[in-house]
Amino acid sequence: MSYPLIEYSPAKLDSAIKNVATVHHRTVKMTAKKLCFFGDTNKVIILDLHSETWVIKTINKPNYEFLYYAAAVTLPNGDALITGGGSSTTVFQFITQKSDLVQKKSMN
Repeated sequence: MSYPLIEYSPAKLDSAIKNVATVHHRTVKMTAKKLCFFGDTNKVIILDLHSETWVIKTINKPNYEFLYYAAAVTLPNGDALITGGGSSTTVFQFITQKSDLVQKKSMN
């Protein structure tokens, strides 16, 4: 199975987001204020709210794959929990400080 190649421009993305919305995060009590966007196969787009910079990371781990339409939620420590995607029942924790992906217990 092949997927379309999606190339991101952090500068264009930053400009587009700023034209659409503002993130009011100064009152949120989190240790690592980052927003993570998932959806392209094994890619994470990270917005660091402190420095207002974008980073695109590719997770290269054999047999670890999160796919399109995965659901993600930010944890209080700034990490993200990623579930599903495609027909997957796999659960991952994305550790933002290390840009690392750790497989958790399956949803089955």
